[in-house]
Amino acid sequence: MVGMIARLQPEKGVASFLKAAASVAEELPAARFVVVGDGPMREELHALAGRLGVRDRVLFLGFRPDAQALLGLLDVVAVPSVSEGTPLVVLEAMAAGVPVVASSVGGIPDQIRPGSEGILVPPGDPRALGDGLLEVLRDPELARRMGEAGRLRASTEFGHEKMVRRVEAIYRDALRDVKAAE
Repeated sequence: MVGMIARLQPEKGVASFLKAAASVAEELPAARFVVVGDGPMREELHALAGRLGVRDRVLFLGFRPDAQALLGLLDVVAVPSVSEGTPLVVLEAMAAGVPVVASSVGGIPDQIRPGSEGILVPPGDPRALGDGLLEVLRDPELARRMGEAGRLRASTEFGHEKMVRRVEAIYRDALRDVKAAE
């Protein structure tokens, strides 16, 4: 089960995910795909899934307030964004122990160390995304190791206490700079 959680808009790369799903489905007929989220591209993406021949393999769940709880049901999470900041879904997937295959954009490379917590691929490249997904799906031991590494990194590097200390340090530095400028 491969899933993505995102607003259905161009920069989130959902079309790339569907194209990757089509290539994964050819190699792994048992694979199923979930898209959690809603947005302006909903109808266009439903139509694309039909044209790609994967409409019966892709479940569009729409907006779900319990999306985070669904992460643990997935074997791998895809984050195929073409433009991104630092997406929370990557950290949520890692915390749930689910490996991530994501575009190497924005802050994602700061979250995922390639080969450790997941796989990074070029943005806008459905073939590379599909290859990354297949790599994880075909190797349960790799998926398990990545999931465990993600869970550990999420708790140690991105846990609540550490993030609070980082934000406090930023504010202290900013205040120190303001005082020095006075």
